[in-house]
Amino acid sequence: MKKLIYLCCLLFPLIWNSCSKDDITIIVNPGEENSGKDEGGTNTTPEIPAALQKVSFFASVESMTQTRSLSAFPQGRFATVYGFKAGGDLAGKPYSDVNYISQTQGTLSPIDSNMYLPKGIYNFYSVATNMTKDVTPSFSGGISAPLQNGVDYLWWKSGNYSIESSSENIQIMYSHMSTQVVIRLKGGTDITINSIDSAKIIPSMPGATMKLSTGEIDYATTYSSSLMNMGINQNVCQYTLLPVKTNAPLNVRFAIKINGESVARSYAVNIMLPQGMLSGGKSYLFEAIVQGQEIVFPSVTIINWVTVDETGTPLYPSQI
Repeated sequence: MKKLIYLCCLLFPLIWNSCSKDDITIIVNPGEENSGKDEGGTNTTPEIPAALQKVSFFASVESMTQTRSLSAFPQGRFATVYGFKAGGDLAGKPYSDVNYISQTQGTLSPIDSNMYLPKGIYNFYSVATNMTKDVTPSFSGGISAPLQNGVDYLWWKSGNYSIESSSENIQIMYSHMSTQVVIRLKGGTDITINSIDSAKIIPSMPGATMKLSTGEIDYATTYSSSLMNMGINQNVCQYTLLPVKTNAPLNVRFAIKINGESVARSYAVNIMLPQGMLSGGKSYLFEAIVQGQEIVFPSVTIINWVTVDETGTPLYPSQI
């Protein structure tokens, strides 16, 4: 027996050394979980390397830049978070980027795997949308793919954030980067509005891009050629569009029933932009007075961002 044990001790190093490095594969994916055991019953659950820190995110949305009032990021929305080493070039590849969905209000849940980072100083950026379909833009060299109208694009940055603990939960505060047109219609003298049957707008030309570093969306300088439906709730109409800068008027068309008439009257109106622009992050409320054969616009103000549903319909017209 002693001779047998001695022989095994001599042969074991020879067998081990005969295996090349290519024969041994160790896979560690901290963002994935498996069943915990292989077919032979061996425990295969990967462990998160001690050098990596799990990073999670909780998100809210600003309703107005002046007051910084916040609301939780709605459920069922999509977002992407980018992590760059502090001082890193945004034109290059981020150290980590992860796609998320808000499975519960405010909490970003990774679609594929969590974000894990080694300890250090990072700049974080995130872009999201207030929609339940994934239209979050992709980025290349720090510039987004072409953007579209009708989407409430959101952006956030946190610079020089220190990742130290084994589990970091970072608060995201999104800002609106698109612009919003809200029209509140009232009846003029001897005019009663019974219903707004339709409201259509010719928005800015689509195709602008966003800078990841600032969230800024380039101004369009012309309008699209397509009419888009505005969301309607009682006497309030809304549309979210890309920023535009032009001296040309904004064209809006209405079908409105007044004074108990069974057939809606058609109105085509031109609205001059305040200071020749609709800026990103602002919601513009245009007061509209319906006269017999025309609509006049006596005033425009900047208001809190109007919350809308998936179709763009304002949810709280009584607060506008």
